[in-house]
Amino acid sequence: MRQQRWGFPEETLDVSALPGGVSNYVWKVVTPEVRWVLKQPLPKLATEIDWYSDIRRIEQEQACIRFLSTILPKGTVPEIVHFDSEHHICVMTCAPEEAVSWKEHLMGGRFEASVGLSVGLTLRQIQERSLTANGRSAVEEITFFNELRIDPFHNYLVARYPALKEPIDRLVDELLSRRYSLTHGDYSPKNILVDPAGEVMLLDFEVAHWGHPLFDVSFCLGHLMLKGWVLHREARALSVIQAFLRGYGQPVVGLIPHIGLLLLARLDGKSPMPYVQGDALRNSIRKTAMDWIRYSGRNDPLDLIKSAWQLS
Repeated sequence: MRQQRWGFPEETLDVSALPGGVSNYVWKVVTPEVRWVLKQPLPKLATEIDWYSDIRRIEQEQACIRFLSTILPKGTVPEIVHFDSEHHICVMTCAPEEAVSWKEHLMGGRFEASVGLSVGLTLRQIQERSLTANGRSAVEEITFFNELRIDPFHNYLVARYPALKEPIDRLVDELLSRRYSLTHGDYSPKNILVDPAGEVMLLDFEVAHWGHPLFDVSFCLGHLMLKGWVLHREARALSVIQAFLRGYGQPVVGLIPHIGLLLLARLDGKSPMPYVQGDALRNSIRKTAMDWIRYSGRNDPLDLIKSAWQLS
């Protein structure tokens, strides 16, 4: 910060590392005047299995944030303060101290339908407004989506489960050939902050790309399902999913196989969710995921979710 002439007298700086991710160094910087986040990508992610991604992804991330700030309500995304292309460091505004990640709410048992509605509506705004605002040029590069999603999720699962190769290859082809709108790529509760008024703020756009609309829907719903299973809050998680889909308000034909893929990836991909514990639960989720990856019907996704959770 001193070298770039961004900062303030050293004695006024309160700098702390922010936890929770495997793909970046992230620091929070607080002074009497500002609250900032500094983010620098890792070329090798902090996972047990080798996983690499081009650090140029920070350039597309900051371009995406700048674009979204022009089409979404103020406060929905951070503001870019500085960008150091030489060292691949992005400086952005930090959320208010009282904002809490949606993941923290959920893991604490707070399944609020009102938040699900807002998150679904925000996703709809991103997709619709990116089309009308011609936002493709900001997120055209697909390399980072391949490195951070297709390879560690889809391709890695094919190597582990060769019998699923055909349906997984179809999902990959769908995602890469039908690119219709801006896609966040990591639309999960850990990247959604909720303030005391219930307003949401989105974080972490390093996987953002021009892609298939169902990817973000399936990514978010897969996380909600896992938390419903793990916390034995299936009925409450269902109410949040229903609210999310009402807010989203767009067709979701073909959604179930994508949710199945993401459920299986969170068990057996390169970055498994550590909070999903116990062989019985993991095997139950794994069976549902595999059945859904092969699913070719057109039933209402909510009916299949209810069936998986044995809810009427």
